[in-house]
Amino acid sequence: MWRPIPTALTAILVALPFSADAKETAKTITSFPATMPNVPQGTAVLAADPRDVASLAEKAPADVSVILSYATLDEPGEKTSKVRDLGTIEEVPNALVIPMDPDAQASPGDIVLTWRKPGGKIERAIVVGGTAAEPTVRYLDGYVSRDGSVDDQEVKLGAGSFRRITSGWCIGARVTIPGRHGRRFGTVIGVTQKDVLVQYFMSNLGRFAKEDVQLVSLAAELTKGQAVSFNRSTWQSSGVVRKVDPRIGRVWVEYESGGETDVYAVSVGNVLAKQNAR
Repeated sequence: MWRPIPTALTAILVALPFSADAKETAKTITSFPATMPNVPQGTAVLAADPRDVASLAEKAPADVSVILSYATLDEPGEKTSKVRDLGTIEEVPNALVIPMDPDAQASPGDIVLTWRKPGGKIERAIVVGGTAAEPTVRYLDGYVSRDGSVDDQEVKLGAGSFRRITSGWCIGARVTIPGRHGRRFGTVIGVTQKDVLVQYFMSNLGRFAKEDVQLVSLAAELTKGQAVSFNRSTWQSSGVVRKVDPRIGRVWVEYESGGETDVYAVSVGNVLAKQNAR
């Protein structure tokens, strides 16, 4: 997952030539409140590459991709934690370390947060079978085709390799956030009483006030012919529902542009009823 880094993250952040805006960006993201209470050593986590975190200190957030990938917790800390990947131990802000639940259980239809195999990158998935502790899932966040086809790969998750995504404000929840050209979809990776930390588009990060963020339902509760807003590429687009399959968490949306019609098989969390969209 990671490239070797010769010094601790904290030393890097001090040594880099910050601009005033870059300093504020790094502080806003990396200081987002997060703790590791009672998380045992060896727990599977999704963690940021320290080099990506360091880049937040010198570039605008829109220019930095911070990918959360599989690692294991080596030593939890108050503000930063040490995580292990392929024998390498690095220090990462707790805001960018998401622990999986060693005792998690899930049933068909549940949405979970895990990592894609192979690759190890953060991924949502829907449970379609298996056992409660080792469910079989289909991934939800991969490439969305324009011809309505879907990735039919089913993967068995190991015990302790996921965490359930519940309703409301929680890690893994799907939301829409404000942008310069409209609203876009993202995934919550941190929550406080007033703010949320969101990963969106090209694995960019942003901190937003809850009042500016809209939660997106994870239920496939839409009906054929319903007008919706959906995640087509970068921004929200408008379309019409053509089919819904709750078992695999997919909604087929018809989209017209330039006289051509495409059908997108959109995953739950990436589509919401038009009347409910901001």
